[in-house]
Amino acid sequence: MLRRLLALSLISSISAVPTAAVASADIPSADANGDYYDVREARIWEVVDPDPDGLNCRSGPGTKYPVVEVKRPAQALYLASEHFGGGPPYIEKDERGLPWLKVDGGYESYCFVRANTLFVEPTRERP
Repeated sequence: MLRRLLALSLISSISAVPTAAVASADIPSADANGDYYDVREARIWEVVDPDPDGLNCRSGPGTKYPVVEVKRPAQALYLASEHFGGGPPYIEKDERGLPWLKVDGGYESYCFVRANTLFVEPTRERP
């Protein structure tokens, strides 16, 4: 009986490892500079910018574009809906080659926030 219990415990431990690896593979990871160049399938992001005034969401990828909306700290961001002209690619680079994330903006629009760990992070969707 003890052998069966140990064997079952060992098998359960081994089978849990690949599941955990697969579960974390769907969350994008940043490069050494904190930049996200691949959104994978992370549809929901969160504003982590500590600025109490919020995170600027611009009409295009880069600081030369006007601010169209301000996203608040801890606010959920959703990848830009295809219904309002959004959709892939969700990462676009500015004139310096830095990545910007295309998210839902105000009413029936989309805007861009800097895709960096200083400003946003992907979240795990709840089942």
